[in-house]
Amino acid sequence: MIQILSYFASFFGGSIEPIYPGVSWRRYDVQRQLQGSVLVLSCTILIFICGTNCGSRQAVSTLRQVSRQACRARFAKVGGGYQSLAPKPGFPKLYFVFASWSDHSRLVAPRVQQLFERYRSRGLHVVGVSLDHQSRVFAEAFTDVSGITFDVLRADGVLDSSLTACLGPTREVPKLILVDTNGNVIHHTAGPNANSSIDTLRSKIASTL
Repeated sequence: MIQILSYFASFFGGSIEPIYPGVSWRRYDVQRQLQGSVLVLSCTILIFICGTNCGSRQAVSTLRQVSRQACRARFAKVGGGYQSLAPKPGFPKLYFVFASWSDHSRLVAPRVQQLFERYRSRGLHVVGVSLDHQSRVFAEAFTDVSGITFDVLRADGVLDSSLTACLGPTREVPKLILVDTNGNVIHHTAGPNANSSIDTLRSKIASTL
């Protein structure tokens, strides 16, 4: 700690008495400079981690609408064909973004299927988006094992610009986005919180239909 304090003291032009009597601080200049560099590097890493996590939370909180214009790109569909993510006017739509390597995605998938089975007759549209980078096999296997019967599209990984333009950043999976009949986002969760939010999601679906 004394070395860290000495770094800040020297940075602001101050000084701290040596902890070892009779030992000059001058002998430890190089050591303190290295310690200062490590401190700066550590702070940079912490800021980066915080910025990434805060950015994810901000993306969840600031996505306000899913528009047909932003979602006009077409994606390959599991089972064949192509389809866009654009919401259909007059119908609420639930987006389920997942990856086969995500444990939370495997937990959420059957519950999303249950929502689809329960509310599709009342007009709910559900679409899944696989983030398994260019992997048709993994996307199809995940769909089969999870018992998914709604449409699943294959995005080109988490950095797919067309997907990001439509549904925002996809740094955390699974991601659940519910839009109303006008495309307004009324529910948006991502990561581990997605599974615990299913009951809230169900209530919002019921109130929208």
